[in-house]
Amino acid sequence: FVGRIGWIDVDLSKDNPKVVDVSQSPFLDVGAKNSFSEYGTGMGFIFKSLSQNYLGYVGFSRPSDVKFRAFSDLIPFNDPSKVEVNSPINPRYGSDFGGKTITGFHDLLLENETYIGLFSLGNDFEFIADKPYPRYRVAIATGHSLDSLKIVNENITPNMEDYYRIGRPRLTKVGNTYELLVTAGNRSGAYQPFVFNSVDLINWEKGDL
Repeated sequence: FVGRIGWIDVDLSKDNPKVVDVSQSPFLDVGAKNSFSEYGTGMGFIFKSLSQNYLGYVGFSRPSDVKFRAFSDLIPFNDPSKVEVNSPINPRYGSDFGGKTITGFHDLLLENETYIGLFSLGNDFEFIADKPYPRYRVAIATGHSLDSLKIVNENITPNMEDYYRIGRPRLTKVGNTYELLVTAGNRSGAYQPFVFNSVDLINWEKGDL
């Protein structure tokens, strides 16, 4: 349970995409001792803008009181072969942002000079068949900068029956409607995709896939 992130360069200019290069070593490796990513990193998203591209990622630690903690950070990402990470001790989006055990930054939109961030927030674990599983919810945060994001909706998916966790959420906008794609796991072992729709980022309804 130690993650690292590398890259693959793919040529899409022809009918048959071709892999032209693969990173020989991770560009996001295990963090320094006692840092929030001491037990590795997990992929979040790539955000492209005119001035600066960013990579959002999750760092893992393994404290003594819970199975793990997963918090998030952003780094500049214009050329993956030249990424330099100073392995920060503290994440930009940690327990003070919304989740005591999990604050996962999963996606980002920029609309009319407002950043819209998609997060998973978790405070505890629940035991299923005597094994601890993280319990978390999906939240929306907005702000005029990446350092001023504030949560405006703490639980997009409140009516998920016995589904206890939401995985890999993605946010897009189709016309005037925001679309949230997620996968979700329930206590019986099923893991399924779902879609939710909203016009204001506050009120969400489950749609049909």
